[in-house]
Amino acid sequence: MSTFAQVAMARSFNRAAVEMDISAAVITRRIQELESALGVKLISRNSRPLSLTQAGDHYLAFCIKILNAMAAEEAALHSLQNDASGKLTVVVPVSLGVMVLAKANAQFATLYPDISISLIIADHWKDGFDPLDYQADVLIRATRPKDSSLQMRKLGVFSWLTCASPTYLAEHGRPATPQDLTRHACLIPNRPFGSSQIRFKHDGVSTRVHLRGHVAPNSAVAMLYMAKESHGIAILPHFCAHDDLRAGTLERVLPEYSILDQVVWAYHGYETRPPRKVGLFLDFLVKWMKTSAPELGAR
Repeated sequence: MSTFAQVAMARSFNRAAVEMDISAAVITRRIQELESALGVKLISRNSRPLSLTQAGDHYLAFCIKILNAMAAEEAALHSLQNDASGKLTVVVPVSLGVMVLAKANAQFATLYPDISISLIIADHWKDGFDPLDYQADVLIRATRPKDSSLQMRKLGVFSWLTCASPTYLAEHGRPATPQDLTRHACLIPNRPFGSSQIRFKHDGVSTRVHLRGHVAPNSAVAMLYMAKESHGIAILPHFCAHDDLRAGTLERVLPEYSILDQVVWAYHGYETRPPRKVGLFLDFLVKWMKTSAPELGAR
């Protein structure tokens, strides 16, 4: 189609060959193949310069329309790929969404006002990790799938820790060892531990303790509020407890013991280079977590 349009507008096989940087023989063969496929003659070869048949005039108008539409669509796709604008849909767990992404998005919106972020906060997940399953550009989770072929980016790392309100500790005492937790009401997250048996580490030595108390909801945010209301000693992500620890409304329990570190991953559904808005967002999150949320900074 494009070869015919070039010949038709140049009114010469040789001139079209020069403009397209291919041989006149190739041009001739392509036109013959096109005429054979369409079953009509498009070019009258008996005149100089070349002239189009009635079918050729009609087909040229069609070609110009299609080629212009293709050029416009390619320009739109290039703009979509390279411009820092448009809608960006991000799916994130409730705890990360409420405690982290909501704050980060406010700063990102200031830096890139032409990118509109649709933040979908949910704790009900499908089996797969492909953002396209959620009709999203980016999926953020603190879980790594077995399928390593997915496009992913490490955003940061956070620790789980034990903490309680000053009121609870004043009434029930402060545990000195993980075993002491068995005498306390504990708020235990269903994910990622899956049971009330928690492993504590100290100086390279692991201790497993079967805790009693409440198995809290999947949302760490819900556990945070239960801990602040003195319902027990909670196992929380550091990013959830960070502000309350600084404010004194929560206190660390067994700070010398570690429980679990988890990586925060971002997944996108683009096999090659993602659109610029996606790249800018992920670059921003990595830097933001290091500077504004050190409890989540990549390690």
